Amino acid sequence: MLAELPRPRSVPRRGALAFATLSSSLALAACGGDDSSESEADTPDAAAKSVMVAMVNGDTTAVCDGMTDELVETTESETGQDCVDSFSFTQENATQENVEIVENGTFTTKGQDDTTATVEGTTSEGTVNIDMELVDGQWKVNELTQAP
Repeated sequence: MLAELPRPRSVPRRGALAFATLSSSLALAACGGDDSSESEADTPDAAAKSVMVAMVNGDTTAVCDGMTDELVETTESETGQDCVDSFSFTQENATQENVEIVENGTFTTKGQDDTTATVEGTTSEGTVNIDMELVDGQWKVNELTQAP
């Protein structure tokens, strides 16, 4: 069973709210896939996995680096903190069990064009849709929503 993460006091409604809400149950931020020789941002699936693993590892810098500037700005504006501090609660709740749940999940790209993609992530705990955007040659998280 996943340890429940506390929610930050103030979180943005768009995107980062999804991060906070999903990270409170962690498994909704589902990730998986294989460990290929591709860099973390070469495919939407790999980039999404990288951000989600960073979240459950409490690597707040990597989480924010894996987000679009728009999502970072929204996070900072609505929390009143810089992006890294907005996700600091994940550091206190990082466990190997949660990392394994996320790493053992699966990704499926449901739609992709030249600059955007939607990745569906699923773990044993649930499913999330991850909207990705290609920024300067790297796929970044632009929004997370809980799948119906």
